[in-house]
Amino acid sequence: MSDGAEFELALHPAEAMLVRDARQHGSDAHASRQNWQVWPLSAPGPSLLARAVALSNSCTALRSAADMLEALRMATELARTEIGLERVAFYLRAPDPDRIVLRGTWGTGAHGETTDEQALFHELSERDAVRLLRVRATDPPALCRPKALHFATEQGHSTVIGMGWVMVTPLLTEGHLVGVMYNDAALTGSAPDRDKQLLGAMLCSMVAIEHAARVGPLPGRPLGLRLKQNTLAERAKSLIAQDPRLSGKSLARQFEISAGFLAREFKREVGVSLVEYRNRVRIERFQRLARERGGSGYSLRRAAFDCGFGSYAQFNRVHRRLTGAPAKFPLPNERSSSEASPEFKAADTA
Repeated sequence: MSDGAEFELALHPAEAMLVRDARQHGSDAHASRQNWQVWPLSAPGPSLLARAVALSNSCTALRSAADMLEALRMATELARTEIGLERVAFYLRAPDPDRIVLRGTWGTGAHGETTDEQALFHELSERDAVRLLRVRATDPPALCRPKALHFATEQGHSTVIGMGWVMVTPLLTEGHLVGVMYNDAALTGSAPDRDKQLLGAMLCSMVAIEHAARVGPLPGRPLGLRLKQNTLAERAKSLIAQDPRLSGKSLARQFEISAGFLAREFKREVGVSLVEYRNRVRIERFQRLARERGGSGYSLRRAAFDCGFGSYAQFNRVHRRLTGAPAKFPLPNERSSSEASPEFKAADTA
């Protein structure tokens, strides 16, 4: 999927690869590009309102999840047990400012079991993403692909288990696409059920609200607009200002991304590494504490820990590297705390 091809919506990223393989071998069964469409459904339920109320009550359990990943696992199982959707998978949009990448979370296997799909991802064209934004006014608010490959994941690998319809329901917050829910009926081959898809859309709305509450603003760019600066680094800087003891790993956990991705994005936006930036914030805090409390029984060792360093030796090493002098009370060339932050020696890495 790195050859620049524009992919269609699919249950799993392997579909795009298999479609390309089919094209290369001259197969017309499902190799030609298929248009996503709004598919009218008809299968009246006994009491849609009562089922919606029951689902709403069940969704309150999402708030008790330890993190968003656990909430998505709960949502995957609610979709099957409460709504009756046969197979479900949730994918979230990755915080990539340049592409629309959907990363797997939890899905459903070949026997109806919950499967870990965190190793899977695929890229979405902006055209298809905008189409997902526009389905909010349709009934049900989802897109359907009448003929698509069905996949199951085992031990991180996807295998084809059949072919049939796949429904795609967007997760939307404040007009932004933050993820999708895929569902199909690969186990029984039954037709789509309108009431179940409406309830699935309701579940997706609740998952999107939970995502917004836990993760915050969408770190990617708005669809259809000019590329804007990623806010991921600004969020990290704000949290470091509040608590300079925070590590890259702890910040990444809060943003629910990998520490490596956060480090790369921070360096790209700010121009220095996250560790280097955090050390500068710590030294600035030390110098402020030294001016405010130095000489009143407040020790250098205590100041080192109060400004976020894990050890006095680390503090001394970083202070000498950034300022060119050892730490001491009172500070040389003492200035009021209202003046500009001190200049540091140039440093590329921590």
